[in-house]
Amino acid sequence: MRQNASALKVQLDFLTARRPAAFLCLLFAMVWHATATAVEDEPWREVQVAIPKFPQDSDLLRIPPQPIDTFKVFVDAKSVTRADDGVMRMTFVIESPTGVRNVVYDGIRCATAEYKTYAIGTPDKRMQELSKARWQVIGPIAPNNYRRHLFQTLVCRKLPIPTPAEFIQGLKGAEYTGFDS
Repeated sequence: MRQNASALKVQLDFLTARRPAAFLCLLFAMVWHATATAVEDEPWREVQVAIPKFPQDSDLLRIPPQPIDTFKVFVDAKSVTRADDGVMRMTFVIESPTGVRNVVYDGIRCATAEYKTYAIGTPDKRMQELSKARWQVIGPIAPNNYRRHLFQTLVCRKLPIPTPAEFIQGLKGAEYTGFDS
């Protein structure tokens, strides 16, 4: 190990004396590698998730639709959270053209472009936790793919992901730009 350290010192002395730009590149590469290795060594851990109450109509914010959408999709403003695991969670209300509604409590994970449905709404207006919830890839742009729409336009548009207040402000239109952003 001592021989490697002295060889590295000789190389560094050569680089700093003769090629400062090369030294800076080498230094940058070493720092980047050390940082990347440290991040890879820490496995991602999902936080404990608390399922919110069934949403009230007065707390719903409509997700601006795309021309290809046929459903109305709403977010329960009171359910929006961003946890230390980097996941933004919220309750969605999806309404068909005939008025039938489905309610889901989802998480969107920007780092992997995945979502997870933690709970679904029941006819008696309760949230039923799913026992075998798993992460799934967010699909491509398609009719009624509200998860992809939010992933691209509000939740993961830029990092760090927004706070719940920033997300709600964006959803209300202050920074909303649609798919073309």
